[in-house]
Amino acid sequence: MKWNMLLLLMTFSVGVFADSDDLTTISCEPNDTTLNNTSFVELQKDALELATELCLHSLHITDEDIGSVKNELKVFTDKARKAYIEAFPEASFPGVKKIVGQWHDQTNRFDENTDFTSLINIIDSYEPANSRLKFQLPPFHEHDLDFPLDDKLDRECAKIEGASNCRTAGEQFRYALSPAFSSYRNAVLENNQGKHNDLVKSWNSFMDDSRYQWPWEVWATTQYYSNEFNGPSLVAPPKVQIIFLHPTLAVERIDNLERGSRDSVAIALEWAGLNWWEKGFGFSLTSLYWDREEADSIGHGFTLHIKSKYSIGFVHRGNGNNGVFFNVDLTEWFTDKKEKYKKYQKYF
Repeated sequence: MKWNMLLLLMTFSVGVFADSDDLTTISCEPNDTTLNNTSFVELQKDALELATELCLHSLHITDEDIGSVKNELKVFTDKARKAYIEAFPEASFPGVKKIVGQWHDQTNRFDENTDFTSLINIIDSYEPANSRLKFQLPPFHEHDLDFPLDDKLDRECAKIEGASNCRTAGEQFRYALSPAFSSYRNAVLENNQGKHNDLVKSWNSFMDDSRYQWPWEVWATTQYYSNEFNGPSLVAPPKVQIIFLHPTLAVERIDNLERGSRDSVAIALEWAGLNWWEKGFGFSLTSLYWDREEADSIGHGFTLHIKSKYSIGFVHRGNGNNGVFFNVDLTEWFTDKKEKYKKYQKYF
């Protein structure tokens, strides 16, 4: 009966205290409905995959975030550099290797505040007696190129699959590469900069102020917030942490026992509970194990969590031997706080 009452209380608490507002999210799903056809199909496919990765790791909370972006960018830009140089051979387009190299290096220095989302703009102009073909790379323009444009150069550009002249050759590359960075700019830099900053602040607060969770508790919490953790999106930290089969140590006192036997370290298992880490309050249904002759070895009760740092509880062991205990969660002492973020990041 006592267990039924406690379970009923917990269920009631979910409805009363749980925040009904949805978590803040930013979708990292690239918009592929407006893609233009390009002969560089595989490069465009890689660009779409990169767009998602850039977005999902854009909070830069952990070193792994930055490392992942660096790795993904290098793989992609290596492929693109090779395609550029093959399409615009140095013999016909002297200097292309330099500007493509600049683009490659600039893009891979994303963590140095360079404009790593820039692309090489290939611009042609058919003016009377002054037709030009230009390769431009903002913001530095160190190796920009400017060629006189004639039929011979257009025929060279037309060798690129899907191109009929230098203008359409430039389009083939823009259509292939731009999804990687335009989707990222749209998801993070342009439309959601405020949200993005809020997510970084929220996760930093979560790492400082929330309670440690085991992997199965993280899974249970993401299931509770399944509407948000259901696709490639940046998601705010959960407002409610699910406590589920959480083992800890507890220091327990039973006043009814003789002096010298009242205090001991017990093994605690929090069966189920909730923690509103922002509000500084939580509770769980808890059992304690302490093997001794003076009282039942197992007691059942509850734990109250205060500011995710202090835990106090009560258990009943039978025969009037009620105990009061303090939780000692050693995981908070010996784990990196960023592990809290990494566990949830797996579900983005």
